[in-house]
Amino acid sequence: MKHQFKLVGMTFSVREFPQLKTENPFGTVDFVRNTQHDKPDFPPEWRGIMAMDGDVRIGWVANKSEEQALINKHLDEAGDDPVYGTILECDYSGSKPWCSVEFEDGVKSTKEPETKKDDSDFEFYEKDGKQYQRITNVLGRVEVEEDTSGLDDWKLKTFNSFREYAAYMKQAADRGTVMHAVLEHACKLGVIGATDRNAVVDAIPEGEFSKIPKGFWIFVGSDCKDMKILAVEETVFDDENLVAGTFDLLVEQDGKLIVIDWKSSKQVYPKQLVQAGWYAAIRGADEAWVVAWGSKNSCGYQIKKVKAPAAILLAREIISSAARVVSGSKKFFAELKG
Repeated sequence: MKHQFKLVGMTFSVREFPQLKTENPFGTVDFVRNTQHDKPDFPPEWRGIMAMDGDVRIGWVANKSEEQALINKHLDEAGDDPVYGTILECDYSGSKPWCSVEFEDGVKSTKEPETKKDDSDFEFYEKDGKQYQRITNVLGRVEVEEDTSGLDDWKLKTFNSFREYAAYMKQAADRGTVMHAVLEHACKLGVIGATDRNAVVDAIPEGEFSKIPKGFWIFVGSDCKDMKILAVEETVFDDENLVAGTFDLLVEQDGKLIVIDWKSSKQVYPKQLVQAGWYAAIRGADEAWVVAWGSKNSCGYQIKKVKAPAAILLAREIISSAARVVSGSKKFFAELKG
């Protein structure tokens, strides 16, 4: 069940975080309990649950409200895990700032855990005192047959130096980050599986709408029939091989559990299929889909699926083998230093 409500206390938020006047938040909001009871200018009715966008407090959940009771219940059940909602609409620029958010029972909404770097500059997740290699790092040790003919010629013809090429790749990565953020928000608004999709589309802020890949709407209309979203941005952990990664969507369609991963590339590459197959294996899903939004074909995207159970198991074996190589290499060089 979805609960949509307005936050309170935005005037105090703008006073403490003036950047809200020019940078309206969007996407995911964290619900955390407010422990700052010693501030005299905090009205008692607002000393319940704060809504946070990163380190910026965007408002409070009204005290003694149905939403406060519901979120408190989820906070109790989550233990040390955060509880999230979705920012629907907001306007902090005027004299009466306001913000509307949504919290939904039954849909797991997580944020990718913070990554750290070890002495070898490898990124990892930390969980229960253990270090989990990022799946993207492990993929670098996977050898697959890919057609890279012409890639070096393209680099030489397009860029005058490696620095120019590196800057281009960083811009591409930044565009991919923005794309993931706006698609995440659209999915949390319920655009997939919505009975009234126009109403959901109208709720997407104009600044975000323009950044959504055009092929997304064809994808929703043709590939997502009778689809139900179960999770948005879910991180999975392979405790046996100490590998972790985050995929974009977990859905149910025709009785099947499906992992979906977005890519900003022009096509779906073999390594991306291995990665998605690994997600499906660890999550216990029946299928894995990879959708590339940079495709220049008529529908604006390319989609490839890992459906065979044997292929999903093989994806896990490939990543397990690569993870052992990475782990062994790190131990080897640590011994050399010692």
